[in-house]
Amino acid sequence: MPALRQATLIRLLLARDISCSLEQDPRILAVIATGSVARNRCSRTSDLDVTVITTDQGSRRSVTSEIQQGVVIDIEWLTKRRAVSIMKGGRRDLKGLREASRLGLGVFLLDRESLQSSFRDLAFNLLPEKHVIDQRMAAMMAILKKCSSQRPGPPEVQWEWCRALVDNLAFVLLMLHPFRYHKPKWVMADLRDAGYHSLNSLLRKAYRIGSDSSNTSFRSIELSRNFIEGMGQLMKTPSIEHMLKKGFTRKYAAWSYLCRTWEDAESLFQDQAFGEANFTAKFAARMTFPLYLEKFGSPHHATHPLAILKNIGNDRLSTLYHQLFPTPTKQPFPDQHVRQKCLDLVRVCMRMKQGVFGEQS
Repeated sequence: MPALRQATLIRLLLARDISCSLEQDPRILAVIATGSVARNRCSRTSDLDVTVITTDQGSRRSVTSEIQQGVVIDIEWLTKRRAVSIMKGGRRDLKGLREASRLGLGVFLLDRESLQSSFRDLAFNLLPEKHVIDQRMAAMMAILKKCSSQRPGPPEVQWEWCRALVDNLAFVLLMLHPFRYHKPKWVMADLRDAGYHSLNSLLRKAYRIGSDSSNTSFRSIELSRNFIEGMGQLMKTPSIEHMLKKGFTRKYAAWSYLCRTWEDAESLFQDQAFGEANFTAKFAARMTFPLYLEKFGSPHHATHPLAILKNIGNDRLSTLYHQLFPTPTKQPFPDQHVRQKCLDLVRVCMRMKQGVFGEQS
């Protein structure tokens, strides 16, 4: 068991204080520290997420916030009935599975009715909705078909397909694991903790993360910011700084999430997790493309980033993107080793899907 990070320990002690302040109330059944505290991944800027399970909601709001010792504390209040519904898979979409994972793998600081054991078992045994996995598997098969065609495209396009493939592989493998797919900033750590070292290695290669140096990470964060701001100007969305100050708004929900993902890269950098910061910054840049397609469509059926950038015709954005994802000079095309790794991992996904949903081979 790795030692607790200092930032995690500070937040865990705050969570214990909250639990102690609530334990005299018989309506409080459980207090759970969730999020980055439960995963021992807190940085100096991390919030503290706490879920309180009660016999009744009373007049409380579903979420309350406060600040203690400079730490933002978000407390979610759930009735036992609602919590059990989440754990039994009332919703098995992405959001529902994340909620179940958060509760089932959280740190129970108070547990009057011994919920932890049953919640953990339920979190491990919940299955995602089959169509969610089917869609991702279909996307992977389409990518493999493009890559194996007689005209797979120039090297930069082939690496682009490789990035799309590893993104889908990470999503499927984590969705079929109790960790689930939570946030881009946790992808590399979750893959590592789940034992998917081969995919982690492939992800680093596809995302051009050759080293974990602070310089390369810082450069990716800056390039990503400039690229995101440029794409945002085309889509007439607020700047990253404005969105981070304003917080979540329904009008810019997806853009807000993208901006927070970029901020996560900065937070990881400050925590000296340079490789993960590098990946998160680059992933945030790639998140702009689905939003662009949603707003403007694709007149020439261009769906991968390089084709979209060509249609946009903005030389500065194209240069920034190629600086984020340079084509390697020594290995311009994904070699046979990379291709075989991709194929092996797709087969792993297929076997897991067949086992989970009881399908025939």
